Amino acid sequence: MAKPYAVLNEVESTIATGNTWQRGTDASIVLTDASEFDAGGGYIRIGSPDSFALMEYTGIITTNTLTGLVVCTLGVVVSSGDTTKIWPAGTVVDRVFTGEDLDDKSASSDALAFLLGG
Repeated sequence: MAKPYAVLNEVESTIATGNTWQRGTDASIVLTDASEFDAGGGYIRIGSPDSFALMEYTGIITTNTLTGLVVCTLGVVVSSGDTTKIWPAGTVVDRVFTGEDLDDKSASSDALAFLLGG
């Protein structure tokens, strides 16, 4: 049965065949399927819990390319030794909840409270 809401922590794909991604160099990443990622941007983890980079993307160009990649700034954003790592095709890319999500939600709540006179 289809869920009546988006489950962000279940959105996952992999780096597409014939592509790689290098932290610190590449501003976009080509996935095998980006259809469930938010077209308006969000936060992703490239890699696994043991070897990862946390990135923000600003949108999707073409069908499966996340673009506008910038490094997250809150918390541990890259695993030790992976500052300039090149992740190969097949590497998992998933939507994750980051410190920036909390920061974004807090800013939205503050703005709403201000507009409502709170």
